[in-house]
Amino acid sequence: MASIPAILDTGHNHNLAISETHLRSWAHLTPAGSRHQIRVQGRQVPLINAGLWLFPNQPGHLTLSGRPPMRLALPEGIAVYPEGPPSPARLPILGLRALVTNELLLIVNGRRRMVTLKTRGWF
Repeated sequence: MASIPAILDTGHNHNLAISETHLRSWAHLTPAGSRHQIRVQGRQVPLINAGLWLFPNQPGHLTLSGRPPMRLALPEGIAVYPEGPPSPARLPILGLRALVTNELLLIVNGRRRMVTLKTRGWF
């Protein structure tokens, strides 16, 4: 299981968007078995089945906590941008649909400049 950093973007309306290049180089996976496709900016983007685990970090740090990860349910799959033209997913993007589907709690503390994402088992 590869650990891949992702940017949390609540403006992204899907589960996860990742470029095929990142999927190959970081996760050592080759996308296969496209379920269907979505259209993004006039371009067809395949959706594939994928397992995705959310790893807890040490509060206030990037270091993983050592607690077990939570597998996220992604019934629609993930969007994998094909190689070729520049991808809007310059880095992997975790979107709002994954948060809603998995009933995650997102807390944005503007005063402390801190974002907290909690799962059912972590709050």
